[in-house]
Amino acid sequence: MKVVSDLYNISPKTRFTPNFNGYKPIKNNYGQKEYEFNYPYDDEKHDCYLEVFLADKDDNGNYFVTGDRDNWGNVKPLDSYTTGNFARKLESGKPTKINMMYEYGLAPNQAFAYHYVLRPKNNPDGLPEYKIDYGNTINDKNGNQFPHRIYNVVVDNAPTVAKGGAMKLILPDINNVMWTYDKDNHIVENKDINKARKTNKNIVNKIGGSLAGIEKDLDAGKLDNFTRIITTPLFTDDSLSAHSYWNKNCMQMAHSLGNINNYSSLQRKMFAKGINLVSDGAYVNEGLEGVHFKHVLQWGKQSPYFNWFRISGLQDSPLSMGVFGKDLSHVTHRLVNSKYNFVQKEDGTIKITSNKNYKSNEPTYIQIFDDRLTDTSLLKDDELLKSYNKLPENNLEINTHNDSVIPYSFKIDSDEYKQNAILLSNYNKTHKDDIIDLSSGEGTRSVAMFKYFGLDGKHESGFETWDANPDIAKLNYIPSNNETQNIKNILDVNERKDYKKLLTQKNMEVQDYAVTSAKYWTKKTNDILLLDIAQNLKSADGKSASDITDTVAKLSNGKVLPKNLDITQDMVKNVLRKRYNLKGNDTDKNYNKAILQGLMNTPLDSIEVGDDIVSVLASPYMTKRAIKPDQIGQSRYDAYINGNKHLTEEYSKAYEKTDKMYENEMFNFAKSILDKVQENLNSNQSLKNASDTTSEFGKYVIPLLTAEIARFAIIKSVMPDAEMKFDKHTGEISYDYEKTKSTSLLG
Repeated sequence: MKVVSDLYNISPKTRFTPNFNGYKPIKNNYGQKEYEFNYPYDDEKHDCYLEVFLADKDDNGNYFVTGDRDNWGNVKPLDSYTTGNFARKLESGKPTKINMMYEYGLAPNQAFAYHYVLRPKNNPDGLPEYKIDYGNTINDKNGNQFPHRIYNVVVDNAPTVAKGGAMKLILPDINNVMWTYDKDNHIVENKDINKARKTNKNIVNKIGGSLAGIEKDLDAGKLDNFTRIITTPLFTDDSLSAHSYWNKNCMQMAHSLGNINNYSSLQRKMFAKGINLVSDGAYVNEGLEGVHFKHVLQWGKQSPYFNWFRISGLQDSPLSMGVFGKDLSHVTHRLVNSKYNFVQKEDGTIKITSNKNYKSNEPTYIQIFDDRLTDTSLLKDDELLKSYNKLPENNLEINTHNDSVIPYSFKIDSDEYKQNAILLSNYNKTHKDDIIDLSSGEGTRSVAMFKYFGLDGKHESGFETWDANPDIAKLNYIPSNNETQNIKNILDVNERKDYKKLLTQKNMEVQDYAVTSAKYWTKKTNDILLLDIAQNLKSADGKSASDITDTVAKLSNGKVLPKNLDITQDMVKNVLRKRYNLKGNDTDKNYNKAILQGLMNTPLDSIEVGDDIVSVLASPYMTKRAIKPDQIGQSRYDAYINGNKHLTEEYSKAYEKTDKMYENEMFNFAKSILDKVQENLNSNQSLKNASDTTSEFGKYVIPLLTAEIARFAIIKSVMPDAEMKFDKHTGEISYDYEKTKSTSLLG
């Protein structure tokens, strides 16, 4: 039987009251999960009863009801411990709260099913009606032969948040563009606002908005009527496009919209307003500037990411990047930090000289662009074009994807480009009537052919893209039909087995990357809000439950805490007496291990350094990547204490060296810092107990501090002169991310 999401299963004849919330998970005064059931019905005609059933999942992931059966083969509802009956009568017009553990003996997070039974009032022999809520259902009615075999299913780990209300979709790039951030993360007026006012939006340009505009809207109360804000992607590190859907690295912010500190500021304000933030994303693909995809472009099959994508034909020819517009007349290119200067003479030949400004410790890039949309004379020789700064004379010239030229940049070898330039020069020598201009679209195509990739018109070639969009490479989550067939075509049994094992491993790595990203941003957001609440309630330390409740009530003003915060004195009292079921955290009980855990669980690819550095840090050589389903989402520390069962022979040597770095240099560095912190703490705020176990205070603080220490250590190791800024108000640390992200493996 299938589980379906059915939004239209409630009878239109059923009475509906505007304040009806339906099924809703909540927490009681002890922090235990309870459920509110509130089905709308005509209480003059019916009594409403709730029946609860055990639910289980089959091998295909479909839920079904299970348990003892009656004489007719029907699964019997669970008996209520409090009433002794299998049906719980609901109160009319208000929710009935039920603790499923106490009422039915269900374990925490155990899946269960339920339905409502409407029985005719004062007529026990009348025919009952079976009703369900909106949401996930199990339908085994077999037409209408068994009308009672329809249920709602509540899966394990169901969230305790059920928040309705109006939502608003915001595209940060075009929202309230009058505001931006300065280098100190303060919101300031956008100096380019006049340019934005004159801009017509097309597929390739940006208007210039950021998270600053959303923050100002929050400050002005413009979003007060919404309970949820949905944005285009934020967690993609895609600063090339205006929409940020072309994933570059899902562990970092799209920095053209805001950095991690700006995100923290936005989350604090939204929390105070009682507004949730939902950021869209497309984690099944990666843009052409993705840190993993670019590593493949540089290293080909040698890259550990080669099978993260569905690439074919590389053994025969370079991958073709479909980046040029249909009309090549406005396509051109420039070199950034080239070893050579290239000057084309009138006869078409090219003079090549050494570039005195070349920096050997920085990468060389070829960047394509539309010559109608920018003035590159305003850029430094070693500066990449980030976005277009001009409009075409005719605003209708750029309408579709085929009309556009995204200003892509690709890391190249100057000597490879030089060889291509020599070939073009020699061609022009012998084709006087057909000279190709080096800076033209055709000239760009001629010189942009490298060992593992070449630049060409908009078409899919050499790698599988998302819905034939040449800007997006599809990530290899599961084996495709083509790959499955290729496996079958391998005649050698051992070779076939090894190839299948490799593809499965890479599928697991890709899935692990996506799940780890989701877990990272969830924890990061939780840490931001947890720290903010702790800072605002620091004066409550040592106070009574009554005083703390009063303090919370005063701060619930929409500026510090949400106005509709439902905190009772009994809740606070139970927290102080340690009777409240706090979720807490998984910080190791051993103080030294807790430090190591915090360091290891800070994703290396979340740290804002150069793309080529991140591509190495993110690889299975240094970052934990699953090879089996049960390892997906597992933290590095958990993998470490369980013997690193994910390691393969290929990656073990480098990975274990990385573990040694954590165990020695990074641990010693972090411990020396935390020892200094410990010396300045009050006795009731110690990070550890006398027995060197992690204190209750330390369980929350150590993960916050070690994450920043790990980040600091990596940034300073690749950029020793990186300047760290400290915000005394929030306690946050920030860096000049534009500089840190411009670092490179070259030096």
